[in-house]
Amino acid sequence: MDNLNDILDELLPGRDMIMFGKADYTQSLGLFDRSGSVDSPVIAEAGAKLMAACKERKIAFMVVPADNTPEALQKLAEDGGTAFCFGVDQNILLGAYSKVTDACREVHF
Repeated sequence: MDNLNDILDELLPGRDMIMFGKADYTQSLGLFDRSGSVDSPVIAEAGAKLMAACKERKIAFMVVPADNTPEALQKLAEDGGTAFCFGVDQNILLGAYSKVTDACREVHF
């Protein structure tokens, strides 16, 4: 975040997109714990700052919304979000592995 403006100044509207990695940033600050929570005020403030800076420069910003209601998504769009990512790797893998383990539970040896 210290070099945010320098980094964003290198990007071009219409070509580049930013996605704020909450987990990556949480870990880089040493705030990551076993709960996996990335919902600290420090992280939220950094994400909001980055989204506002992108909006100001007309750089696309991808959001991973915690709340998928139409009202929450509209607020994110108004705040500067231009794309939404509704699935992260962990959730996709968890869903797939859950199906496999559920199927294995049905097998009787």
